[in-house]
Amino acid sequence: MLKCLRKKGGFTLIEMLLVVLIVGFLVGILVIRASDVGEDAKKKAVAADLKSLKAAVEIYYVEYSCFPGNNANWESELVGATPRLIDEVPTDPYGSADYVYETDGGDPITYYAIYSVGPDGAAGTVAVATDSNGTVTHADDNLWVSNCFTNNHSFD
Repeated sequence: MLKCLRKKGGFTLIEMLLVVLIVGFLVGILVIRASDVGEDAKKKAVAADLKSLKAAVEIYYVEYSCFPGNNANWESELVGATPRLIDEVPTDPYGSADYVYETDGGDPITYYAIYSVGPDGAAGTVAVATDSNGTVTHADDNLWVSNCFTNNHSFD
């Protein structure tokens, strides 16, 4: 009498390798997407910080009829203003320093820019020129806002 061959339950080696390959592929995609999310979150945080700092500087102008001085004391002028405009200048997520404030150097100051060092973490070159509308020159990786009439920020 022939015994009935009965197939035992379980997976073959090829089926298991195929599942491992598919799971590895999906994990790889998730890791790549997660790294992009972190960078996007930093950029959005910088944009929000810069917009609030610009608002504080503009309110300072309304209160005192001038913009804060140079980069050395602009933070203390905003924090120490009466009424207080901000509690503190936030730390730039891309570096270990605070945001940088540059002016056109005029007396009185007409144009300013506030900037982040950007994704490379190194301070770039941001300069503000006095011309008919104010001009900001900057390194490609810097994120910035200004009170210039055209091209007054580097993010969207």
